Amino acid sequence: TTNGNTVDANGVVTEAAGSALSTLDGILIEEESSNLINYSNDLTQSTWAQTACTVTDHETVVFAASNTNSGVAQALFSPTTEYTMSVEARSDDANPLFQFRFGSGVNLSGDVAITNEWVRYEMTMTTDTGTSLHLTNGSDGLARTVQFRNIQVEEAAYATSLIPTAGAAATRLADDCQTAWPAGLVNDFVVNVEAVVGYSPTTLVEHLLDSNSSATARTRLFRAGTSVLDYRGNNTSGTEARVDYNGFAPATFHQYKGRKSATQGYTLFVDNALIGTDPITNPMSEAPTSLVIGASSGNFRYVDGTLKNLAVYSGDLTDEQVTEL
Repeated sequence: TTNGNTVDANGVVTEAAGSALSTLDGILIEEESSNLINYSNDLTQSTWAQTACTVTDHETVVFAASNTNSGVAQALFSPTTEYTMSVEARSDDANPLFQFRFGSGVNLSGDVAITNEWVRYEMTMTTDTGTSLHLTNGSDGLARTVQFRNIQVEEAAYATSLIPTAGAAATRLADDCQTAWPAGLVNDFVVNVEAVVGYSPTTLVEHLLDSNSSATARTRLFRAGTSVLDYRGNNTSGTEARVDYNGFAPATFHQYKGRKSATQGYTLFVDNALIGTDPITNPMSEAPTSLVIGASSGNFRYVDGTLKNLAVYSGDLTDEQVTEL
């Protein structure tokens, strides 16, 4: 869980009140993603079908009594496909509940208990033969009023930050950023990052040498392939040091630490477990000039994931010191 989030028996993630998924601590880098919903903040639009309910002021749904099918729906998805839905909800009623589902009704979330505060909920499931998203009344069928906003459906295993839409799906492009590398920091340092990473080939973090240096004179930190995450670097003669990690797990936050040491070589830690070390036979003598986050050099090979809590520590640290960071 993140920021006090909880997961119930139905697999619904409830985000702590006032703690949006889009405000993770540290630098947030996200992959490209699309919100497939039309009119994510306006349930009065015709793309939202209404069944035994009344919709007012764009976000308020009044569910009818004695009807568990009461609610709103939108049909635009493919069958037998994995999606993640996220929605912010609140209600001033006593014992407020709602359910969401994909498809024809097999994939129900079960009752989601909500409060009078705006909280974001998410659930991942695979559609059956149906193609609709439904926001429906609780299983008790009592009349109640619930407000919904920032409705989002992504063809992914987890939700990303909010992507508002109007009359069509909207896409947020991949993010990356570049900042100055600490002056004089060449061989003895540790880079720490927490990340959720997808399957496509990516370079999470890379520090570059001066552009006039050899093209191979660089350190690539946490270069993630289809199923392998590695920590590698080339010296100015092109000799590579590399540590591979085959336990690479998409859709889950893990902490990655890479140590580059003139005496100890390249060492990779995942969740403070030592993965391996490869010696540097000819350490680089030039200092990098920039730190690229979320893409490789040249602004390509974008991250398929979310990064947070990036930090660089100087010094030739021991294994124990690294795990204490």
